[in-house]
Amino acid sequence: MPLIIKTADSPELLDEIYRLRHRVFCEEEGCMEATADGRIQDRFDASPFSHQLVVLVGGKVVGAMRITEDSPAGMPADDYFPFRALVPQGSILVSGGMLCIERAFRGPRTAIGLTLMSTYLAVSKGMDHIAAPINPAAARFFKRIGFRQLGEATFAPHMKGPFLPMLLARDELNDFVKGFIRLNERHNPLGSTECHFYTDGDPIALRAETPGRAWLVVDGAVALLDAAGRHTATLGAGERIGGQADSLLAKGETKLMVIKDAMQPHPAERPKGAANKEALAKELSAAEMV
Repeated sequence: MPLIIKTADSPELLDEIYRLRHRVFCEEEGCMEATADGRIQDRFDASPFSHQLVVLVGGKVVGAMRITEDSPAGMPADDYFPFRALVPQGSILVSGGMLCIERAFRGPRTAIGLTLMSTYLAVSKGMDHIAAPINPAAARFFKRIGFRQLGEATFAPHMKGPFLPMLLARDELNDFVKGFIRLNERHNPLGSTECHFYTDGDPIALRAETPGRAWLVVDGAVALLDAAGRHTATLGAGERIGGQADSLLAKGETKLMVIKDAMQPHPAERPKGAANKEALAKELSAAEMV
């Protein structure tokens, strides 16, 4: 089953995120006080500079993270540590936080997916640095990405457990995350922030999706099969999935970005031969100007 990570685009999804925070932070981890309505929110959730990433598995919200751009109202990280004093003047700083994943879904796939998408989102906003209060239990993972620890574990007034102040500089990202960002910069010029993550052999069911979406392979490959299950072609990074196969399978770890309402619905056939990627680039350029 695919892992879908995207920016929350409805009041219903936002409400599910606030409920998920309560389940994870209050009921599972006990690091925040429970609330009467079973939701965790703060003033930055209402900010137009906040972007809520949500993880969906089978339509269920199982993970979330918030990226907040700096603004005259400040950002969440300001409430935890004086990050601004430790970045060069003129840096574009964003705040990462409210990372929560249901216990049953915690693992490398979900954590890495959220990390890739949140970092890509931050970079797309022009960030130089990401400031974040990190659970000490997760510090090793974030250090592997490129985060630096800025101080000892400390407490915030609204938290029952400690956090570590950590900072990520764009030029200190590890190669894996940089590679994902480069792939999107190359093949996803419209800046989609909805990604579907598949593992090797996963069936890819796109027929039931909303018409008007373009499906772009940004990493991995997709095998096209006919009605008899015979392999007919393979799509790679930079190619668009159309209606040219009876079924689709992921080949290796595969990531598909969704471009909403930017192109026509799936065509009957994709462009042929060596001109395939050039045709895709022209379609993307035309769509970007609409």
